[in-house]
Amino acid sequence: MGYGYLRRGDYRNAYGAYEATADGAVEARLAERCKKNMARIERKQGNPDTVIGFSRPGMDNDKTPFYPPVQASPSELPISDS
Repeated sequence: MGYGYLRRGDYRNAYGAYEATADGAVEARLAERCKKNMARIERKQGNPDTVIGFSRPGMDNDKTPFYPPVQASPSELPISDS
């Protein structure tokens, strides 16, 4: 689900989807990939103009970073507790 949200530029929902998957993941590699995408979303929150690539789903044969076509405004990014 996170990748689908990223494709729309919906960082807030992408973060939530990656977080839910990472918390419930049985496979360590999947949890790690989700956590990396969550960290990238947080970096995007810190500087919305930064170009950041995201990991694609494991089933995708294209292993290059994915760059969302639409950049969300800062108000659509998750709010950090720190």
